[in-house]
Amino acid sequence: MQDDLSVSLSLLHADSSFFPVYEKQGYSCTLSRWSTVNLNVRSLFQSATLSSKFCIRDAQFPNDTEQLQALHKAYSEDQFVGCIVRSKEYWNSYLSKELDGTFFVLVDSASNDRVLAWISLRFKNGKYIVRDFGADFNGEEVTSVSSFVWLLKYALSKFFTGNESVIPDDDTATLQLPTVLCDALNINCECGIDWSDSAPADDSGWMWRKIANGEEPGYIDMNELAKQMPHLIWPADSF
Repeated sequence: MQDDLSVSLSLLHADSSFFPVYEKQGYSCTLSRWSTVNLNVRSLFQSATLSSKFCIRDAQFPNDTEQLQALHKAYSEDQFVGCIVRSKEYWNSYLSKELDGTFFVLVDSASNDRVLAWISLRFKNGKYIVRDFGADFNGEEVTSVSSFVWLLKYALSKFFTGNESVIPDDDTATLQLPTVLCDALNINCECGIDWSDSAPADDSGWMWRKIANGEEPGYIDMNELAKQMPHLIWPADSF
């Protein structure tokens, strides 16, 4: 973001009750579009059969870092306004610890090394939140939608049964995910999600301010930029 705009930016996440306070300091809110959907867990577990060409494992740092960094740039940094640019140090020093035990990668079975996609879920306030996701846009072996469904099943299994081959007793769960990802799944996937019951869960709490060198802090309208590309900061980056 800094390279593209030639400015330095300050950002924070605030509750709506604090918006007036930060707006007086030059910050402005930007909307991130999220959705909640009801998921039929049993249907997902019965239908999302992982191809033998692939397997899912815990992310390994720093071994996977270079691949994750490159895929995140293509999937998120180049697609979404406001997305946090992740350095190798950030992956290794922060995310590896913040997401430890909840960060799973889809790899090819032959090498168990080539990363094709990843996911991290968080359970909060009765919802399973997609804390982080990314996939290889250029991969010919598997689509990002298939990757998401397989990884979602695997990640949920850690909450329910600890074994993805065991169908949980729970029939439904509420899933919260970026709307752009929700739309892609709605078009391309039947995975136990009740699309008729989807609801917006937008986040307006991210606030931005431009910091001009040698000048008074300036104003940047991230909402104007978000008309060109969706605004998204993954919850994994909510430091």
